[in-house]
Amino acid sequence: MSGAHATILVTNLQSTPVSPGFVYPPPAGTSRQVIFHELWLKKQVTTNQSDPCYQTQLQACWIELGYKAENTGGGQELVYFWADSRPNHGDYHEHTLGLVEGQDIGQRGEFSIQRQDSSTWRVAASIPGHDTYEDLSTSNAYQPDYWQVGEEVSGTMGAASGVTGLDSQGQWTNSYWVDQVGQQFFETSTGSQLVLYNPSTVGGAGWATNPSFTDPGGLWVATFNYP
Repeated sequence: MSGAHATILVTNLQSTPVSPGFVYPPPAGTSRQVIFHELWLKKQVTTNQSDPCYQTQLQACWIELGYKAENTGGGQELVYFWADSRPNHGDYHEHTLGLVEGQDIGQRGEFSIQRQDSSTWRVAASIPGHDTYEDLSTSNAYQPDYWQVGEEVSGTMGAASGVTGLDSQGQWTNSYWVDQVGQQFFETSTGSQLVLYNPSTVGGAGWATNPSFTDPGGLWVATFNYP
């Protein structure tokens, strides 16, 4: 695989104040609260100690791209971001691409991860009314073998997918992966669906429209509220 793409609805993600700082995975008992809507391009977790991805913190390599809400105590940040876990580099590295502006809410952004050469990947977020936000993941010669879209939440309390109405539901469409010669393959099966929620939360996720050959990419939705 040499890339992946998804069209993601930009919603008004919410996050309550937490302590500043970020360590991944968050240590037990920390109050970091962050909610992501994103796309991942991954290499499976490995037990092969000679694999460069085994040397990373979670024995896996990946690039992720999307937008997130996080409150570090000085006010909420709603931003476009990307992150990676690179071979032999060990840690999770997170980067801000730009602010999510009020006019972005309700827009559908094009999010893509694309190989540039053997060790460089381009991440890009194209939002209607803006220039494309983009950056490079360098020194990253990993070989991804699967991809995901969806919502991720980290923390102990106080996050939501949005406020009310359409902008409170995450939506992912036009999902496809790219092979080594640049050919695009839309998702046509429901794949492996992972939906994990704490019993104290209100929410859910799943295929609103199953991907198929007649509806390539399908429609994945997610809602979340952790008061």
